[in-house]
Amino acid sequence: MEEIPLNEVDNAGNPLSTPEKEIDQRNSTIQQLEAALRELLERQTREAALASEAVRRAEELARKQQAILDEAEKREKDRLEKLEKLNSKTQIVADHSSKTAESKGHTWRPSTVMTRAPGRDGSKHPFSTHILAEEIPKKFRYPVEIEPYDGTTDPKHHLDAFENRMLLVNASDAIQCKAFTITLKKEALTWFNAPLS
Repeated sequence: MEEIPLNEVDNAGNPLSTPEKEIDQRNSTIQQLEAALRELLERQTREAALASEAVRRAEELARKQQAILDEAEKREKDRLEKLEKLNSKTQIVADHSSKTAESKGHTWRPSTVMTRAPGRDGSKHPFSTHILAEEIPKKFRYPVEIEPYDGTTDPKHHLDAFENRMLLVNASDAIQCKAFTITLKKEALTWFNAPLS
């Protein structure tokens, strides 16, 4: 008796006719295609979910970055406004002191009640830790050509000369703070180095 391959029989073990073989082959191919299509759709669904999550996280990160930038911009604006007010007040005081001294025929002298604010870190110096941490570049030239300020004349002239020199060498704010101290002498230096109360 001739043996019939297993794939050429139906479920009952009867030999399949040629059209039945073709139908089974088509059904098998269709099932394979359907399985592959389901797998592809599942993969696309997972990838779409991952892409959606990535977009959500990117948007959240962008919102946080914008909030940080907005806060930094607000702080900088507030700082500049305070600095502008302080500069304005300083100019008014300097002008008034200069005019008063000139009208009385005196040279300008600092008040004995001058006070300094403590550093941001609460230490007994006027510099923040940021200023103290910045290193002075090796090529930086101290403003030795500026006449040291001793506290007996109008400080505006000294400040103008110092600021112009620092502008010329493109010194950062922190370097300017550190360099300024060497342009003081006598009463002005004593006042600067006086302990904070």
